Amino acid sequence: MLLRIFIVWFRLSPFVLGFLRDRRRWILAGPPIFRSEEEHRKRARRLTSTIASLGPSFIKLAQVFAIRADIVPRVYLEELSKLHDRVPPFPTSQVRKRILDELKRPPETIFERFDALPLAAASLGQVHRARYRGEEAIVKVLRPGVEELVATDIQIVRSLLFILEQLGDHHTIRAARTITDEFSRVIAEEMDFEHEADNIERFHEMFRGNEFVVIPEIHREITTTHVLVMKYYEGFRLTDVAEFQRHHIDVDRVIQNLIEFYGDQVLVHGLFHADPHPGNILVQPDARIVLLDYGMVLEIAPDFRRDLLRATIAAVRQDMDELVNMFYKLDLLEPDVSPASVKEAAAAIMSIHFDKKLTQRQIHEISNQILNTFYRFPLTLPSSLVYILRTAALIEGIGLAHDPSFDLIRAGRPIAKQFIDRTLGPAGWPTIKDRVVKEAVEVYALLKDMESVFARAGRDQLRIGIHSADMDGLEKFISHLFRRLVMTIAGVGLAIVTSLIYVRLGSLLVLGIGLFFSISLIALVFLLPNPQRYPFRVRRARRAGKLL
Repeated sequence: MLLRIFIVWFRLSPFVLGFLRDRRRWILAGPPIFRSEEEHRKRARRLTSTIASLGPSFIKLAQVFAIRADIVPRVYLEELSKLHDRVPPFPTSQVRKRILDELKRPPETIFERFDALPLAAASLGQVHRARYRGEEAIVKVLRPGVEELVATDIQIVRSLLFILEQLGDHHTIRAARTITDEFSRVIAEEMDFEHEADNIERFHEMFRGNEFVVIPEIHREITTTHVLVMKYYEGFRLTDVAEFQRHHIDVDRVIQNLIEFYGDQVLVHGLFHADPHPGNILVQPDARIVLLDYGMVLEIAPDFRRDLLRATIAAVRQDMDELVNMFYKLDLLEPDVSPASVKEAAAAIMSIHFDKKLTQRQIHEISNQILNTFYRFPLTLPSSLVYILRTAALIEGIGLAHDPSFDLIRAGRPIAKQFIDRTLGPAGWPTIKDRVVKEAVEVYALLKDMESVFARAGRDQLRIGIHSADMDGLEKFISHLFRRLVMTIAGVGLAIVTSLIYVRLGSLLVLGIGLFFSISLIALVFLLPNPQRYPFRVRRARRAGKLL
């Protein structure tokens, strides 16, 4: 374990120090260092390569961070998204030993055929093809030693975040700790194959009779914590354009089915398959979707589902006021974030996605420019929403693989309308009467508030409060002035004392030393960085293209 700690710290510490210096030149003090986009991209590539070399825990954790545009700059998102959960297979002898330990019988006595060559090898497990009771089957075996390695790596990451928290309180660090805590819970469930079998059975009940989705059948009698056996299904990847063309499959229909499938999971059933990637979703020649790997399945609370549905309705109707209100209700925004800025950004993104004159490339570039600033805001994302966004990114990637002009928001809007109609019926949509009543109530509340304000002003009881975000800046400014004042008084006082000593002793050496330190203190006052000037320097650097 000590060797592992040393290796991780040795490889990650240069990046940690670099990120800290981006915010403060001397880590604890100083202005930020402005770096060009190319410098950030080079660092992002090195970071991605380092994470890949550290093993499964860091690869999977980085994949979660790779969809967090609220805390990770765009350049790093693009590089981290290239991480693949592919590792060399472990020996077949270890596979046989694991099966023997778990099922108390060697594979030859359980299966009619067991292929020594694995179909796939991932960071947590390895998959072999076999034949069981006359049918083709898949045998998934947990990688030896992976549980201990994951536990060690999570402790290392937590210790690293603890040190960063001591150096400064920042919403990015708090968000990273939340992600790590959630990741530790989810990955523990993913390494329990009996838990995965339970999830598959629940999905069977949820989508029984569904015509376009296939849920695998489990052989529960030979499934344990570390060995999972299920029926084998033929299929090809969603990104395989040639296979779609060969089987004459309607791509648009498959993507619509996929959106509807995940919409049912999130908004109706509250049980969500949270680890979708092209290797886990297959398409059969008859266009049915086969969903694999149920290790990472999340429960979504009813209140969260209801609020998410309201946010979906607001997005479909392009009601920015209601959408921003639901952002706060879903705990996406901290109180320090200005609703006006979020509303403006959301309206801009929605408008460009529904502007039919813009190409997909233009939409992508403009959206990136808007979202590029969001990671600097104190935003938060609930764990459930993180994985929902990951799924949305996957579906968009699949659509782009078949059609370079594909846009998920444009494609999903009519499906969302149908879904809301099917789920809530006509009562789910606000009527004109509802809107008039709502506006009238808001106007009445505004008039009552104005009456109260004027009444208090007339009694000299009106108070004006300062927002916490403004108070923080004011405290920094006052602290800066106080330091300058103290250093100025100390410098002048030292000069006076030195002059008195010179008059008494007549020593030019004492006078020279005293005046040198006095002048140095007074000069240092003008060299102290002013925290109030940092934002303006940051904005100038952004305009010059020097800061992400």
